[in-house]
Amino acid sequence: MNDTEMRERLADLAGDAPNGFTVPPSLMSRARRRAVVTMTLAVVIGVALVISGIEGVRAIEKGRSKPVDQPMGTPSPMTLPLEGGALEPGTYAWDVDSLRITFDVPRGWAASGGGGVLKFGQGALPPSGSALGFWTVDNVFINPCRSHLGLLQPPVGPTVDDLVTAFQTQQESIASKPTDVTLDGHPGKHMQLLVPPRIKLADCDVGRFRRWVTPDGGERYNQGSAQYDELWIVDVHGVRLVVDISTFPGTPAADHDELEQMVASIHID
Repeated sequence: MNDTEMRERLADLAGDAPNGFTVPPSLMSRARRRAVVTMTLAVVIGVALVISGIEGVRAIEKGRSKPVDQPMGTPSPMTLPLEGGALEPGTYAWDVDSLRITFDVPRGWAASGGGGVLKFGQGALPPSGSALGFWTVDNVFINPCRSHLGLLQPPVGPTVDDLVTAFQTQQESIASKPTDVTLDGHPGKHMQLLVPPRIKLADCDVGRFRRWVTPDGGERYNQGSAQYDELWIVDVHGVRLVVDISTFPGTPAADHDELEQMVASIHID
């Protein structure tokens, strides 16, 4: 601040000072010192206010609640109902032997009541039915149409290859060549079985084309001529699991696609 500015400042402070007012040298010296002190204080206060403002903003930001990402809970799978009936779309579970199988079911399917699903309104019956089932196989019939001949003796061995061989040698049945496959990381074989179109179930023993029996006495039998069983036969920690897709030549392609999507979604514990 120069002398002229200082004089004007002092004159402003002394509003009633007469014209021509002369500032004494001693007062000018004190005014200069006061101005320096005032400016220094102003700078210090300004810096303090800036720092205080920054810290205040930081404190506000620190104290402000922030959204926390919460993991979405995975719904527990629903158990397939034993009584059957239409299913809501979702993930379902079924226990086979010591295994727990979970898989995704789209809209339009129903529980079979026996450890699987079938197309709602069509079931697994010809000419266009479709189904998915889970099995552990204890033994196979020598001839599915002539079940009076009994089961294979000696019984089928415990491995995947043992069961594949048994299906390939089953009388009055058509079996495809097996190929290597994995299901949910478990190794096995993929193959197809076909009920010969010439077979009429009414001409078979007890009117059934009987494929295999389970350890608990259950059995798998076909529902009509020209019926396909597409099988994934896998070893799961020593348990031989059979996943079976059942279709007919008249089964809609969309239904078959959904069956394969269900198989692809399978998880085995």
